[in-house]
Amino acid sequence: MHECVVQTATTLMLLLGLAQSHQALATHNRAGEITYTHVSGLTYEILITTYTKSTAPADRPFLYLYWGDENGAPVDSLERESETLLEDEVQMNLYRGLHTYGGPGVYEIQVEDPNRNNGVLNIPGSVDVPFSISSLLIIDPQAGHNSSVQLLNPAQQNACLFQTWIHNPGAHDPDGDLLTYDLVPCRGFNTEIIPDYFPPDEVSPGDDSFTIDPVYGDVIWDAPEIPGIYNVAMRIQEWRDVGGALVLVGEVVRDMQITVEMCTNQPPVLDPIVATCVVAEPVDVLSNMHLEMHYFAIHVKQLAQVLKSRATFYRVAMEPLLD
Repeated sequence: MHECVVQTATTLMLLLGLAQSHQALATHNRAGEITYTHVSGLTYEILITTYTKSTAPADRPFLYLYWGDENGAPVDSLERESETLLEDEVQMNLYRGLHTYGGPGVYEIQVEDPNRNNGVLNIPGSVDVPFSISSLLIIDPQAGHNSSVQLLNPAQQNACLFQTWIHNPGAHDPDGDLLTYDLVPCRGFNTEIIPDYFPPDEVSPGDDSFTIDPVYGDVIWDAPEIPGIYNVAMRIQEWRDVGGALVLVGEVVRDMQITVEMCTNQPPVLDPIVATCVVAEPVDVLSNMHLEMHYFAIHVKQLAQVLKSRATFYRVAMEPLLD
């Protein structure tokens, strides 16, 4: 009987140790996004960017992903192209690959990886919640080929306690499409919305606010009241004029992490500027107007010549395509 109890206890301890070991090896994801670039025809280059905790035992030499057109095919994977160590124990990982789609359609590219790092204040039990990101790749012959928005600023930024925090993803659209921004819930299992996720400004009982500018993409937290780790997700949609109507041609969701901490530096306090009156010398306004009109006429003439030469170039370049 005693041996049985000892064996049972040993087995339970072993299983508990394995579970803790698995949890320690799988909790490292901080932030990331999926972007893509049109290569030719129906072929696109997909780039997955993740930000992980560099000191965590977990590491991903490759990532599994869904291209959005599997139809029962096995999940594919991409090998890591590079890893870069940033500040505050953050490692940026890049995974790149080519994929050719079968035809026009709306394809949701998805990545799900266990798990998020521990202690995210607005995701209860984050250590057991997968990290999930997705983007929409839309192939529409009427709208033309599209490359997704490129995010030039990293998805990891610290905030100071009781100070307004502002982040902009630095979105650049290579096709010149109209961009709009909004906040969306973070996602977890099966890329579904995390059921008990809530915005960062709902963690504290105060009246702080967390918003995003829908036109310029500035994410503003005014102002954090509780130190710790938070995760948020922003959606960037691309719109294109097709036949006089704005049509959605692509979308990228960035899941990013914010670390709120007490900061020793404070924003500078500027002294008010003393009102100063400057007396200028008399100016011959009429002579200056004649001079400005003379230069304006020269510029108009030059502009007309440039436009005329461009129109000739476009006409000559387009004639073979229109025949």
